[in-house]
Parts: sequence; structure tokens; C-alpha cells
Amino acid sequence: MIHRGCYSEQIKYWMEHFSLGESLKIIHYEAFEKTKSAALQEILEFVGAPPHRIKEKAFETDYSPNKRESATLIYPPLTNETKAYLKRFYKPYNDELANLLGEYWRGVWD
Repeated sequence: MIHRGCYSEQIKYWMEHFSLGESLKIIHYEAFEKTKSAALQEILEFVGAPPHRIKEKAFETDYSPNKRESATLIYPPLTNETKAYLKRFYKPYNDELANLLGEYWRGVWD
């Protein structure tokens, strides 16, 4: 399950088949969470669709896996030791992600 967070590995696979910025768009989830409407407009522009206004209320449903109403698992907070381990584990993958996608992505999860 820990390898789900190795985004650079996943993106490299897609980049073998699709050209980044031309037919492949990567959206930073945390940025999407902050400005859903702007992210939607960015996606619409990328695919060549006309701008579309969506009321902010439409973005209120949270589909993240840890917040589903039907979720039966509740995860305890990570310990500092676990956070340090994960930071070390993901560092090379996150560095590679920045190398693939640009400096905007460097250190985003530090």
C-alpha cells in the first residue's frame, strides 16, 4: 500500500504513452482542494472545453477515501517516527516527481 504514494513511478508509465502538457495533465491534489473552481477551469481549458461556471456548493462533497461517510476505518494520527520514516522513504520519489513535472512540485510534501 505504501507504493501508492510513489507518484513518479505511476506518472513515468503514463508519460511513455502520452505527452505531458499536450495530452496528459497532472493536477496537484492539495492545490485542487484549495481552489476547486480554478482547477476545474484549468482542466476545461486543457481539454479544449469552454469555461463553465459551477457553484461552489457543488464542490462541497468530499470524495477522499478517508472521509467517506461509509468508511469503517478510522486512521489514528501518524507518530513522529512514522512521519520521519515516510519522509525518508518518499524523498527520492518526490525528487524524481519534481524532475519530471517541474520545480513547483519540489518539496510539496515536506
